[in-house]
Amino acid sequence: MKCKICDTNDSFNIHVIKEMMFGFKDEFNYLECLHCGCFQIENIPSNMEKYYPANYYSFQSEQKKKTKLNYFKTLQFNQISGYKKSLPGAIVSYKYTSEIYHWFKFLHVNKKEANILDIGCGQGELLKDLFTVGFQKLTGIDPYIEKDIHYNPKLNVYKKEVFDVNEKFDLIMMHHSFEHMANEPEVLNKINQILHPDGKLLIRIPVISKPLIEKYGVDMVSLDAPRHFFIHTIKSIHLLLAKTGFSVYRTEFDSQPFEIIASEQYKKGISIYDPKSYFSDPKNSEFTKEDILNYKKQINKLNAEHQGSTAVFYIKKSA
Repeated sequence: MKCKICDTNDSFNIHVIKEMMFGFKDEFNYLECLHCGCFQIENIPSNMEKYYPANYYSFQSEQKKKTKLNYFKTLQFNQISGYKKSLPGAIVSYKYTSEIYHWFKFLHVNKKEANILDIGCGQGELLKDLFTVGFQKLTGIDPYIEKDIHYNPKLNVYKKEVFDVNEKFDLIMMHHSFEHMANEPEVLNKINQILHPDGKLLIRIPVISKPLIEKYGVDMVSLDAPRHFFIHTIKSIHLLLAKTGFSVYRTEFDSQPFEIIASEQYKKGISIYDPKSYFSDPKNSEFTKEDILNYKKQINKLNAEHQGSTAVFYIKKSA
């Protein structure tokens, strides 16, 4: 065997990881490269559709009413992202927070001119939010949606792969979709072709958290067998990006209490969709309010120490 990320030969630990989101508990071998640390599935199952049922979270579409709240969303976005600061925006931002606005603070893209592509966008919920706050050129692609979705002339979602795209973009995003791709080097090479020379690439993925993997082992929720084909370390994602013509100019960690709550459940054999799950019925789960507050403190501490299990990579083309 050769590591698909760093090309190291026959230097792996083998881990048996169960599917736990839906409680199938099917087992899969994952190889942990001893050089770059990346976990990678040994054999991709031929029936992957089983693991993406209709109730998979990214296929769900929120029905949002167009109200005056859109005005306040715009104020908040402009304030947090630095597009246009104002006193009303500061007041709204103090009371409400949204992580998508924070991401754009470090991307520096023009709302009216930037051509944006979201890869693996599901129904395009994030793109709809970006349209609400003033972005004008928005495209999403996802091979698993039922059919193309045309929200309006400025916002379209297509049932296709990145290899079917030839248009050029100023910003390309992958929000927890990259880890579901079996051919990551080829995907990045294609993105390099369709990204403008001064364009930006935003990748949000699960990463191996040393404290959480030591505590939960194969029950760490971000492993998510078999949907996650690769779970990177900071070292392995940097190696892969450098190999495909990119460099990281900023990294942030954005883990949520979900990562600890779900890992605690997995350790006890409780899936996300189990009736006993906190995510099915918080009041009837085994977790107390004190537990949840404690998990929030733990995950915030891990993020601050760059030890969280999800990360945001701000990327540009290499010089």
